Amino acid sequence: MDATPAASPTADTVEDQECLDALGRADEASRESALEAARALSREQQQAQYEEAVHQLNDMLAKAEQFNATCEKLASGSSFLCKDTPAGFTGGVLRDYQQQGVEWLSTKHFLGESGIIADEMGLGKTVQIIAYVSWMRAAPVSDGPVLIVVPLSTLRNWVNEFRKFAPDIPVVEYHGTPEERASLRRRHIPGRPRWAATVPKARRRSSAGSAGSAAARRRGVATMEREDRCAMPVFITTYSLAMNDSAVLGKAVVPWGLLVVDESHRLKNSASRLTEELEGYCWREALSGTQKVILTGTPLQNDLLELWSLCHFVMPLIFADKHAFASVYGFLQLDTVEGRDDVVLRQERDHIVSTLHRLLSRYMLRRTKADVDLELPPKVEVVVYCGMTDVQARIAEGLAQGRLAEEVADMGWHLTPGDSAIAKLVRGAGAKGASALERGLGEAGPVAVSNLHMHLRKVANHPFLFAEPHPPPEDEERDEAASRARAAAARARAPARRGVVLATEAELAELADASSEEEEEEEEEDAQSDEDEDEDGDDGNDSCVLDSMLRRLKADGHKVLIFSQFARTLEILSDYLELRRPEFGAYEHLDGSTPREERQASMDRFNERADRFAFLLSTRAGGMGINLTGADTVIIYDSDWNPHADSQAEDRAHRIGQTRPVVVYRLVTAGSVEEALVHRANSKRALERLGPPD
Repeated sequence: MDATPAASPTADTVEDQECLDALGRADEASRESALEAARALSREQQQAQYEEAVHQLNDMLAKAEQFNATCEKLASGSSFLCKDTPAGFTGGVLRDYQQQGVEWLSTKHFLGESGIIADEMGLGKTVQIIAYVSWMRAAPVSDGPVLIVVPLSTLRNWVNEFRKFAPDIPVVEYHGTPEERASLRRRHIPGRPRWAATVPKARRRSSAGSAGSAAARRRGVATMEREDRCAMPVFITTYSLAMNDSAVLGKAVVPWGLLVVDESHRLKNSASRLTEELEGYCWREALSGTQKVILTGTPLQNDLLELWSLCHFVMPLIFADKHAFASVYGFLQLDTVEGRDDVVLRQERDHIVSTLHRLLSRYMLRRTKADVDLELPPKVEVVVYCGMTDVQARIAEGLAQGRLAEEVADMGWHLTPGDSAIAKLVRGAGAKGASALERGLGEAGPVAVSNLHMHLRKVANHPFLFAEPHPPPEDEERDEAASRARAAAARARAPARRGVVLATEAELAELADASSEEEEEEEEEDAQSDEDEDEDGDDGNDSCVLDSMLRRLKADGHKVLIFSQFARTLEILSDYLELRRPEFGAYEHLDGSTPREERQASMDRFNERADRFAFLLSTRAGGMGINLTGADTVIIYDSDWNPHADSQAEDRAHRIGQTRPVVVYRLVTAGSVEEALVHRANSKRALERLGPPD
């Protein structure tokens, strides 16, 4: 069959097609207009729903406040509340606000509620808990034993404080090897858990150590006679052991009546393993259950969802939905929003803060040092800006340009050995291209920028975190001890703006003389060092800030805490203090690797002995929950991204028991990334204003 040729388009068909195209465009425009109208209508509906939700929330809050007032009025007349110092609290006298805190906790207990003690650092949250536990053990409505979960660095301090203030309360320091912990459980946990009595023995053997066995334990709650519950000692353990031993220490084994979590900002992530495991210790049946009390000096650090996580842990039925919480309060961060007027932002925040206060005041008790008649000596913070040396500037430039190895070699230095991060920087990427650092900051992604920022912080901290000078040849005429002293002094010659190392040859000679017995050689070294000091005096002024500060502080009779985030920095500082030992005397050192037994002994030596001038501490390991009132000066060698971590560190000295004014020196490298970090940290401090009022 022959194909019929297609008809050629005529003028009429072309016109018809143009009309169809025009109608199609009009129809498309109409659809877009309808879609925009639908979107606008949806936004109006969403706004209406939002306003209705806020109205309902305010109505619920008003009714809740009325109900709470009635309950508290009834509770105030109850003989069960702790209105006086508990009988078992014999080691001291509670301050008025501490007594109010214990009464507040007893009110929560009476109402079957949990709560947050968010007093500022240094106001004695530990003492309030000890007094509350003393009351609980004598109260006729006590629901069971007490478990306290604390950081490792404060474990021994908690035990000592119990023995000091409530010596009649038995306390178990739940720590040690698996065998030692098993022995503690056998000795101090009476009876057998209900799950063990109800699960057949064969089934227990077959499922031992499995996830199903742990789940079976968590489903039930152990039964225990009141006599046994009251006889059980207070268990104090660490975060890690609370997680690892939850299957053999949780609610299926012990019906815990009170769970206390110290430094509870570790719970700021509601999905963390710690939060999940601690829930395995809590139970609720009818009017009984585990009362949860969490302690923190900084309930708000980064955003409101972290606060929600704390509230959700203590009252999960009230704070059930974090998305609804975020939606109602309308924002997650307190950073300035571009394009928004500050007055408008302030008004919005004031409204949110007011609503938060109404909601939180029920479950959170917060007092600051300014709120109570504490009569603490003042605390003053001084920011010390230090210039960046040429060495630091060259290393920073080499980092930014991807020329770290070349720059270090040009200076006659060598890269710090054993640092995998530095090795990666030097190796760069393989055949697929240069690393982000070698491509330059402009092309780097978010992760690379973050890594570069950390490396630049290290450079501002100390150049030895990246590179070190080649040591001079050993002097064969000196004995081994003198050679080690010389090598250490040579390492200290590298300029560093904070004076961790000594910048002038005069100072180096002074230290070297301590290990030398030849007076003529000492005099020659002093003369030579004086000449070098004249030539390099400006560089010395930039690089001996810390050394000058410490020498003056030592001469004036002060004792100093020095905080850093970096273990390597603490090692360098330790080398420096060893060199200065003839002048400064002994010092203490505490970081994450310090054994548990040594931590408390080190703190006791520093507080009690006059010959301990300085204490080197990790900001995170040594900045929480410990008492170092023997010091009256705090030096923040490098600032933390989270300003509350630094505040925690500062208040190791500025707390109850301090009798002298406390001065905090914060060292900042001018013109470095540290300036931006400190500015960012100051903006985060605005979160502190969101705490509930008294």
